[in-house]
Amino acid sequence: MRRRFELCPDIGSTPIEEVVIISKSRDELPPVLLALQTIFVDEVYHERLFSIVEPIIKNNKAQTGREGMIIWKVIVLSVIRLTLNTNYDRIHYIANSDRYTREIMGVEPNDFGFSGPAKKYSLTALKENIGLLTIEAIEEINALVLEVGQDFLKKKTKKILGLKPIVMS
Repeated sequence: MRRRFELCPDIGSTPIEEVVIISKSRDELPPVLLALQTIFVDEVYHERLFSIVEPIIKNNKAQTGREGMIIWKVIVLSVIRLTLNTNYDRIHYIANSDRYTREIMGVEPNDFGFSGPAKKYSLTALKENIGLLTIEAIEEINALVLEVGQDFLKKKTKKILGLKPIVMS
């Protein structure tokens, strides 16, 4: 039985909407994590994303038995794999080691020490779950992530252009 995301996150974990991602980096990953965070928080984007992914992952399977990986985590790791154009070994490293990625996935505990040992993902689990998404679904997700990024840039540009200069005399 798969769920979209954790309804009751672990005590001590940072809520996804409150994750602070470094934005002054030349790496490809932080802008993607910001876009994923926006998708998670914005209701319209959120529903569009899950309407693409849920039918594929659930695929008429009975909602019984062992719990699979949360759908949100599959989405995050799939988008990162596509963005970085990388292999499963690197995704395995990122899923288990990158703090910001783990916070966006909802598994990284904050610095207060309330949660237990950190969740680790096996290479096999990542391959089996990320591999469920079809090329068409990944392309649709990519288009949505790009749309979110473009909307963000439009809002930022409007905000910058809307400022009135102050002339000191």
